[in-house]
Amino acid sequence: MVNRVVVSAIVAGLVVLPARSGVSSQVRGLLQTIGGLTVSQIASVERGEAVARVLRTERREIAVFGAVRIHGRRDRLIDRYRDVTNLRKSDIVLQIGTFGRPPRTDDLLALAFEDYDLDAPRNCVPGDCPVRLSADMMTRMRAAVSWGAPDARRQSAAAWRDALTELVRGYISAGDVSLPEYANKEEPLSVRTELDRIYAQFGFLSDVSPEFLRYIRKYPHDRLEGAEDTIYWSKNDLGIRPVMGIAHQTTYAPAGKPALIAVKRIYAAHYVDGGLSVTVLTDDGGGGFYMMTIERIRTRSLTSFMRTFVRSTVQGKSRDGIEKMLRSSKRSIEQPARVP
Repeated sequence: MVNRVVVSAIVAGLVVLPARSGVSSQVRGLLQTIGGLTVSQIASVERGEAVARVLRTERREIAVFGAVRIHGRRDRLIDRYRDVTNLRKSDIVLQIGTFGRPPRTDDLLALAFEDYDLDAPRNCVPGDCPVRLSADMMTRMRAAVSWGAPDARRQSAAAWRDALTELVRGYISAGDVSLPEYANKEEPLSVRTELDRIYAQFGFLSDVSPEFLRYIRKYPHDRLEGAEDTIYWSKNDLGIRPVMGIAHQTTYAPAGKPALIAVKRIYAAHYVDGGLSVTVLTDDGGGGFYMMTIERIRTRSLTSFMRTFVRSTVQGKSRDGIEKMLRSSKRSIEQPARVP
């Protein structure tokens, strides 16, 4: 875990680290302390190159950090984030869509479920299920489908839409406490507990923007003027198989302070027990800004010796995805605006 005293001093500007290539001591401190970047990597960021690296973590966690310097207005990038369908341009995101307020099952009609997910609930019982479901979700989904019928997969898709919509409704109403306890393995797993462990790794936000950290932890029981929330579903290619999931994105761009974008992963059918990515946009003092992203996910599915290669694949896919995202963000902001 990052040393909070060091981070507090850096953010407050009390530690004057030797600045090279024009990087401010504050930004350099974050790049070194949060991202673990070397002097040469920091110089690459300053030149406008996208740099991403896998962070050292315990076996239950995967973490990636990336940064780039962008010449342009950060507002343009924030506008891109507000429209989550822009994520379709990523190599990782295969499908994506948003939930309305209130969420409806029709919000998921465009999601193409994989056959292995449609078939999975048929024999699911607590302690033995190939997808992440709570015991209650297993019972309801098994009962909702006539598994011997010719249209069993169509019925299963409807049961999935019902279950996922109900999950989002609960989250919008009660927050993390409503998230499921997965019963797919012998030992149940609480998504809320996994998220709490992840929050503990984002202590630097207490110094950058304590109100933002409090908001994403306590949603929907806290208020933050200017915060914008979007709940969306997606199907992602993690390098193993397509995985459907649900995420909560929050954007916050207070005047004169760093802008922040958080993506909290509140459900995934496979591999991901919980996750959080935070992007910090801070002015570079020369008409541009630095974009720094850190993503952490919790997983108990990739910890065994036999899964070492799979874990490496997921880490590499995540690192490459963040690096490509940084490059794409830079291109989109720095290219001349089209004249209508």
